[in-house]
Amino acid sequence: MKTINPIRSEICARKIRFFVKRNPKIKTQEKFAELMDVDVRTVKRWMTKGVDSLVTIKKIADVLEISDLDLIID
Repeated sequence: MKTINPIRSEICARKIRFFVKRNPKIKTQEKFAELMDVDVRTVKRWMTKGVDSLVTIKKIADVLEISDLDLIID
C-alpha cells in the first residue's frame, strides 16, 4: 500500500473536513461515511488524524468530486 508523509496526511484531514461540510450532497460525516461505505468512526479518524493511503485518498476525492491533489496540497 502506497502511503503519503505525515504532513500531507494532516493537510488531508483538514481538507476532508472542509470539503465534506461544503458539499451540498454530503454535509455530514454520517452521509460521507455512507457514500464511502465505511463506519462513521473511520470518517472521524480521517478528519482528525488524516489519511495515509493513496488509494483511500483517491476514493475520497472521487466521492467528493474533486481532484485527489486538492486533498493533499495546501
